[in-house]
Amino acid sequence: ARLELSGKLAGFFSSPLGAAYEAKETFHCLYEHDSRREAERAAQAWLNGIPGLVAPQFKETATALRNWWEPVFNYYEHPISNGYTESINRLAKDMNRMGRGYSFDVIRARLVYDDKARRPNRKTLRQRIRSTSAPSDAAATDYLTFTRAAASTTTESRTINYGPHIPRLCGLLEAGHFE
Repeated sequence: ARLELSGKLAGFFSSPLGAAYEAKETFHCLYEHDSRREAERAAQAWLNGIPGLVAPQFKETATALRNWWEPVFNYYEHPISNGYTESINRLAKDMNRMGRGYSFDVIRARLVYDDKARRPNRKTLRQRIRSTSAPSDAAATDYLTFTRAAASTTTESRTINYGPHIPRLCGLLEAGHFE
């Protein structure tokens, strides 16, 4: 049974469907490499090794990879994706379908500035302690007393908003909050 199964798999990968599957899986492995150099070598090997059976179906992908080579492989130096932006765009489209007649400005404002959606994504970036001298009325007339006035401390914090929290937005959208 094992030999029979491996024979079927060999036949599968020689078929157009199997070749397409193998090309897709190999392409998806490009981001699993440890370094940019390894990934670029693997990408070049993928481009040169696309089976002729499925080459027309992968032409657009291969062209996009060649045209965007630098940005694609810059991921290895700065591992940041635009997944968050794409998720917000999808939510905006869903909201547009649900709320008939909204203008773009209204949709954007409700997605980006809605207080319920932003709440979980706020956090304090840092706190800074600053000392200030505040003389009393009596001390203001006497220079020596003024310079010896007790310093008070003020804590300053800066809150950073990272935009709407996507799971929270999805929940609000499903609950009909934006209708």
